[in-house]
Amino acid sequence: MRYLFYIVVFMLILTAGVITSVATREDKKPAGAYIAKVNDRYIMESDLARERNVSLDSHDIKYEFLNSLITKEVLIHEALNKKIDQEEAFRLSIKNFYEQSLIKTLLDRQQEKLPRKPTEAEISAYLNLYNKTVQVTLQPVSKSSQGSSEACQAETIESLFQNLALSIRMSLLHLREGQVSEKTDLMGCTYTIRLDAVSKTGLEGLPENRDKAASLIEEFNREQMLQKWIAELVQKAHVEVNTPKTEAPQ
Repeated sequence: MRYLFYIVVFMLILTAGVITSVATREDKKPAGAYIAKVNDRYIMESDLARERNVSLDSHDIKYEFLNSLITKEVLIHEALNKKIDQEEAFRLSIKNFYEQSLIKTLLDRQQEKLPRKPTEAEISAYLNLYNKTVQVTLQPVSKSSQGSSEACQAETIESLFQNLALSIRMSLLHLREGQVSEKTDLMGCTYTIRLDAVSKTGLEGLPENRDKAASLIEEFNREQMLQKWIAELVQKAHVEVNTPKTEAPQ
């Protein structure tokens, strides 16, 4: 209910903002000099600076930005004349944009709090496995809500390390031959991964340097921690799913 309250408040503010916007576009002539006038809207130097947030010392840059702002004002004026701001589809698109922006800001801020720097051992293990053939066995533990029981089958894979799925590669960084990883979600199932064998291929050179490998591992670690954080939020939330009952056949 609180979420719905916030949405309602936001839509009221949006409506008020649109009305205010329409009113302010019928400004009286300003006391100072203005750069341009589009219908009843006066464009000031401060408008350009605020719009682009850059220095406007160059005449060419100022002219280009001014043309862009004039075009924007003309299009907004036409949209308001057609009363698009009063259409339900427009209000819904604003609501969706608000929700997506809210979630993106939350996730971006949470990711900044989750710097999971890779260890030197992880980086060395990644580079050591690169260009080597590895054999792994995937042993299903359970299926996720997206996976079917038929799809979650034991499987042995033999491949170049760098051609494996990223989650498998990351699991192998902490294993020696014969060891088994912790549970890993993969293709709608939850598996444990056993490293069966590692063999040289004769391939030379490391296409990925140490910094690139470290960046890849760090990004994966952050994503894993973020998904864990989201799962914990879902677990703490009060969620009630009302599944319609199917009527028994007569």
